[in-house]
Amino acid sequence: MNSLLLIDRGSREKEVRDELEELCSLIKSISNYDIVRYCFLEVVPPYIKEGIESCSSNITIVPYFLYPGMKLKLAILNSKEIAEAKNLNYKIADCLHYHPNLAKIVMKRIEESKAKNGIMLDNKECDLLLIGHGSSDVDARLAFEEIYYEVRDNFRNAEYAFLELDKPDIKDGINRLLKDNPKILIIMPYFLHKGAHVKHDIHEDINAAIKDANAKIIITEHLGVSREMAEIILDKAREA
Repeated sequence: MNSLLLIDRGSREKEVRDELEELCSLIKSISNYDIVRYCFLEVVPPYIKEGIESCSSNITIVPYFLYPGMKLKLAILNSKEIAEAKNLNYKIADCLHYHPNLAKIVMKRIEESKAKNGIMLDNKECDLLLIGHGSSDVDARLAFEEIYYEVRDNFRNAEYAFLELDKPDIKDGINRLLKDNPKILIIMPYFLHKGAHVKHDIHEDINAAIKDANAKIIITEHLGVSREMAEIILDKAREA
């Protein structure tokens, strides 16, 4: 039996578990894996040891992280130690970065949000702010910037910003775009889950920055669950 295990950082938000369960079901339905599970690096169980123990002896581990960084390194290290101690036949894949489907999902979420809000304007008449988490790891910034560069030319103007740990911040990103009087400002949270950052923190920063704005502003859904995301995970697993 072959297993695939996703390792997520961890969250107490119910929506995160719901999305991971949906994603695991989707992956299993379009792949040949007998078992598809998820686990968390920290915060709440199931932790990595429990996740590995719930799988078969042939296991492919995919870190469900958008970027490299300290947490990714810790997830990989813990996985190796546990899998080797149990004498498993295991592979550890790369994280999700630098896959063409990521930009496709960004554009898909933008089009969905425009349709939901009745916006008929072409993207070339809209401005975009892409919001990432932020990291002190330069490789994480480069991976995020790669997505920004892939999508920016679809829009009249585009900027990126970070929630924390890096600059520019959300207020700066919004202010730069508002200076050019956008017809529509589309804000995309480039996050995997509807966790606390997407549910609360980002909206607090956005609301503080746009309280005096005259432009129409819409906020898209995060990356979330999709066949495109499942395909990214399966591609990473095949490459491991």
